[in-house]
Amino acid sequence: MSVPVVAYRLPKVGKPFYEGSHTLALNAHGALISLATVVAENQKLFLKHALSGEEQECRVVSIQKKPNGPTEVGIEFRRPSPGFWRIAFPPGDWKRPQ
Repeated sequence: MSVPVVAYRLPKVGKPFYEGSHTLALNAHGALISLATVVAENQKLFLKHALSGEEQECRVVSIQKKPNGPTEVGIEFRRPSPGFWRIAFPPGDWKRPQ
């Protein structure tokens, strides 16, 4: 699911950046986004939902550089936040009918 977001880092946390992007995958704990800006694992950054304006503090948990195009970056919210995406997730005990 593609949701427009803005990833950014404040000057007091490192070299600042502000980059518009979109999600490649998402869940209640974070997302996979594409970034042109170089980031490092365990780096703290902020993610802003471009439609709602809500912001979450995050940390980088994975980085996958692509030969062509932006890097795929896995981010994890500081605290699970299923309402951040404004979509309904199935309950934990949900099972697909067979």
